[in-house]
Amino acid sequence: MRIDDLVVMMTLTPGRAGYNELNVMYFDVNGGEGELGGIMFAFSYLDYGNIHFEHPPTERHTGHAVLTGEHFRHAGHWRLQR
Repeated sequence: MRIDDLVVMMTLTPGRAGYNELNVMYFDVNGGEGELGGIMFAFSYLDYGNIHFEHPPTERHTGHAVLTGEHFRHAGHWRLQR
């Protein structure tokens, strides 16, 4: 499986600076299990150039991973990189 074979949907709750829960739902377009195995989420804060972090998601079950915590300490524009 390649990363291009995954369809990914994300929700960030509550979507404010501070504590958040990022839910990532994903599935393999070819009908496979769609495992994330070894993937890291890499985030960049676009409003200020040197804020960047990487963090592994916790897989709750096949097709659903979550990242919780105070990773988004600043309001503004963030980018998730693959």
